[in-house]
Amino acid sequence: LATALREGSQEEREAEFASFLIPESSDQWRVRVAEELVDSRVAVSRWHDSDCAAIAWPWGKTTEDTTRMAREAGYHLAFLTCSGANVPGADPMGIKRFPVKKPDLVRFALGLWLRFNPTLAKLYGFLHR
Repeated sequence: LATALREGSQEEREAEFASFLIPESSDQWRVRVAEELVDSRVAVSRWHDSDCAAIAWPWGKTTEDTTRMAREAGYHLAFLTCSGANVPGADPMGIKRFPVKKPDLVRFALGLWLRFNPTLAKLYGFLHR
């Protein structure tokens, strides 16, 4: 995100694109991702009065490393693309989606009740692994 927001010459953009084609070491990857997490958070924070505390992982892909780096960058919440129950005490860096598939208010209300009742949410999460 921060890279897309940065202004620069055509040559700078082409050089940055070319850098994606060059393999990077694990250490280089960690440094780059950590910098991008910080830069993105700062860029989004400029648009709002409040601090940017949440991240939505592209395609829901995250690892222990990227989650740790996001925490270190100052994020407090992370949204995944998988659906399921978010039980009390669960890691806020792994918030699951609540899918809304049909415009049915009763089904939506039932889904909310199911996922917000701690006992039922745990059962739902266990059954939908």
